[in-house]
Amino acid sequence: MVAIASVMQIMIDGLMTPDQAPQVWRNALIMTAASLAIGWLKRRERIDAETMGQDYVADIRLDVFQHVSQLSARALGETRKGFVLLRFVNDLTALRQWVTLGIARLAVSGVVLIGAMSALTIMNPVLGGLLFALIGLGTIGAMLMGRSIDHTMRESRRRRANIAANLTEKLEHMILVQAFAQRNNEHKKVKRQTKSLKRAMIARASAIGTFRAMIYVVVGLSLTVSVIAGTLLVQNQMATTGQIMAALGILSLITPSLFDFGRVYEYRKSYAISLEKTENLLRKGPIIKAAETPKSLKQVEGRLTYDQVSVAGSLDNFSGEAPAGGRVLITGPNGAGKSTLLLLALRLIEPNRGRVLIDGRDVRQVKTGQLRRSISIASPTLPLLRGSIGSNISYGSKTASEDDIYEAAARCGMDGLNPESPYWLDTPVMEGGSNLSTGQRMRIILARALLGNPPVLLLDEPDSHLDEAGLEILNNIIREYEGTLLITTHNPALLKHSTLHWRLNNGHAELTETAA
Repeated sequence: MVAIASVMQIMIDGLMTPDQAPQVWRNALIMTAASLAIGWLKRRERIDAETMGQDYVADIRLDVFQHVSQLSARALGETRKGFVLLRFVNDLTALRQWVTLGIARLAVSGVVLIGAMSALTIMNPVLGGLLFALIGLGTIGAMLMGRSIDHTMRESRRRRANIAANLTEKLEHMILVQAFAQRNNEHKKVKRQTKSLKRAMIARASAIGTFRAMIYVVVGLSLTVSVIAGTLLVQNQMATTGQIMAALGILSLITPSLFDFGRVYEYRKSYAISLEKTENLLRKGPIIKAAETPKSLKQVEGRLTYDQVSVAGSLDNFSGEAPAGGRVLITGPNGAGKSTLLLLALRLIEPNRGRVLIDGRDVRQVKTGQLRRSISIASPTLPLLRGSIGSNISYGSKTASEDDIYEAAARCGMDGLNPESPYWLDTPVMEGGSNLSTGQRMRIILARALLGNPPVLLLDEPDSHLDEAGLEILNNIIREYEGTLLITTHNPALLKHSTLHWRLNNGHAELTETAA
C-alpha cells in the first residue's frame, strides 16, 4: 500500500515536471504489476477459502449424521425432522460462509486496511490521522448498532425452523390431512407461520440494513473529509496535490474492504448462532454408545435373556429367557412394552436397569454391527426406502446375491423374477413405499428380515395388514423358521406356533410354556 501510494503521488506530482516522465512510466509499470499480483491473490483467496470451508463443513456434517445415527429409538422419535434438516442445510451453510468468506475476507480486508491507513499516515500524518479516527469510530459505532442483528437472526431462525418442521410433517402425512378434511385449517396454519416468518425476516433485514447504512455513511464521510481536509492542507502547503489524489485513490481501494467488514460481521453473527444450534443437536441424547472393548459374536446360538430389565414407562423388572430355537409369543395391551422388548434386543434403546444378553453376553459389550446382523426385525413401523423391491429387501446386507434376494422374496410369496408380477424385484418403490399397498409393503419388510437366515428373528405385529394369503405365508414362515423367534401380536391364533408365551401388563409379565 505504501508503494502504491507513493507511486500515485509521484505520478501526479511528476506530471507537472517534464524531466520526471521516465520515472512516471516506471512507476506505472510497478502499479500494473502490483494490480496483477493483487488479482492473483484474490483468486487464490477464493479457491483456498472454499476448499477450507468445504472441508470444515464436511467434518461437521459427518459428525451430525454420526450422532443422529447413534440416537436411541426413543430420542429419534422425539426429534423433529424439520429441525434436523435445517441443521444440515441452513446452519451448515452459515458455518461454511464464515470459514469460506468471513475468515478470508477478514484477513484480506484487515491487511488492506492496515496497509492503506499506514500508507496515508506515512504520506501525510495529518490527513492519515483524521481518516484513521473517522473510520475507526464509524466502524465501532456500526458494530454497536449491529448488536440488534443477533436477536433478529435468532428469532427469524426459530420461526423458520417451526415452519420447516410443520411443512415436513404435513407433507409426509398429507393423506391424513386430506382424510380428516384439515386442508383449510393446515393452510391457515402455514399462512400464519409464513406471516410470522415474514415479520421476523423484515426485522432482520432492518437490523442488517441499518448496520450496512452506517458503513456507507463512514465511507461517504471519509471521502468528504479527504476532499475538504485535503483542499485546506494544499492551500496551507501542508500537502501536495499528488498526496491528496493518492489519498483518494487509496480510499477507493479500501472502500470494498470496509463493506467486506460489514459482511464479515454478519457472517460472524450467523456463524455463532448456527454453531450453537448444531452443538445443541450434538448434545441431544440418549445415544447408543459403542462398547469400549467390544466382543465378537461367533457361531450365534440365539439364546436371548432379559435379566431384571426396567424401561421407564413400559417395563418394570422384567426377566425372561428365549432359548435357542425357541418361539416366544409376546402379547399384551398397547403400551405394555411388547415392542420395547424387541428394541432392547437390537440395542436400539437401553434399559434403565438390568441387562439383555445374547448367548450369555451382555449386548452392550458386543459389537453393534455384529449384533444387528445376528438379530433381524420385521415391523410395519420400519419404512421402505426409495429404490426398488430388490434394493429394499437387500438393504441390510452387502453380500446378498440375486439368488439370495429372490429366495427371501419367494418365501414371502413374491414372484420376484417375473416382470409381469407386482413383486418383480426391479419394481420401483417410492419413498416410504407410497406406491404399494400396506400388505405389499409388509411382505417386503418380512423378506428383508429373512434375508440371510439370521439366528434371531423379531416379528413386531407381523400379521397386521396381511390378507388371508399373506397370513398363510406368515404361518409357513413361522413354522419353517429354525432360529430363535420372538413375535409381538394381538392375535391369539399365533399362539399355536409358540413354545413360550409372555403376557405383559402394566410393566409386569406372566411367563408360561405352551404346547406348540
